[in-house]
Amino acid sequence: MYCCLDRGTAGRELSLEQFVQIASDAGFHGADVDLSYGVQRGAAALRKLYADRSLQFGAWGLPDWRGPNPLSDDEMRNLRHQAKVAAELEIDRCCTYILPSGEL
Repeated sequence: MYCCLDRGTAGRELSLEQFVQIASDAGFHGADVDLSYGVQRGAAALRKLYADRSLQFGAWGLPDWRGPNPLSDDEMRNLRHQAKVAAELEIDRCCTYILPSGEL
């Protein structure tokens, strides 16, 4: 187990390059992954981005599936491409969150 910086709460507006640099500079051992970077530039580029900063891959996030409509064909296609990159890089952690709910 290792400490990993979460992009959703720290760095959402930054480029992935900036985010992983901040994670490295702050002493984290890992950082969450934006697999769209790997889809666009290739798995090797994503591996190098993290390796150059001695970071391990954290989790990657699912697209927002909580809306009233199911994911579009394009979103599902993108999810399949992201999952392929994740498998190639042996990233076996994917996360999402459940919104709180209540009658109060």
